[in-house]
Amino acid sequence: MDGVPYDFIDFVAYQTSIESVVLFQHLENASWNTIGRIHNERSCSVFLDLFNNCNRLGYTKNKMCLYDFSSKELSKFSRINCINLTRLPFQFLTNPPEYDDLKLRRIEKWISTQQAKKLTLSGVISTVDKQLEFFWKQKVDTIVIWPYSKDMKALNFHLFENENLKKVEMKRHMGFVGIELVKTLVEAWRYGKEIQSWWNQGLALNQDLDLLDVGFEFDQSGELELNVKSEVTGRILCCCVV
Repeated sequence: MDGVPYDFIDFVAYQTSIESVVLFQHLENASWNTIGRIHNERSCSVFLDLFNNCNRLGYTKNKMCLYDFSSKELSKFSRINCINLTRLPFQFLTNPPEYDDLKLRRIEKWISTQQAKKLTLSGVISTVDKQLEFFWKQKVDTIVIWPYSKDMKALNFHLFENENLKKVEMKRHMGFVGIELVKTLVEAWRYGKEIQSWWNQGLALNQDLDLLDVGFEFDQSGELELNVKSEVTGRILCCCVV
């Protein structure tokens, strides 16, 4: 351990989660200890919100991160907790817009330095726009969808092309979730058939009872959960309603 270069340890720390990098400072080796302490003090978890506003791509960060987006400190010590792709209300795009290419490349470069764990598809940034494929094709282990998520291309990509996918979180809308939406997703994963339509399937009033009939169970936190095994690949996907 004493012969490991400082720069290599520092590189490893950047690839390590905030929860794990704290352990470095408890090691006896001075370099590992120092780097662990620095990262523990300066690392921050970031919720990156990318939104489509007509002809520009914007972003926000959670309030826990005080660094400017373009600064070195953010790219070095931040850990992306979740990427949220959305359209601003009442912004309907008919043609792919033109984006600030420099800003786009800067965001891409930052995201590419680490592996985001969760991706929220809430009225996804347009999948017809090739410039934005990088964002919705992030191979995360968890995707979050809403009843009003309408873009099947992004959802099917993660179900059938994202080998890292382990979990799908389905959000409630005003306390309810569409039972038909849940059934459609479960069947798509189980039988390996792409989802063709997600439109206007409604919300179930006693969705908890309906989901229990489908096979969902309450987990320790009180959320409904179902582990679904694919008959095609043998992989198991955790589907939960939150």
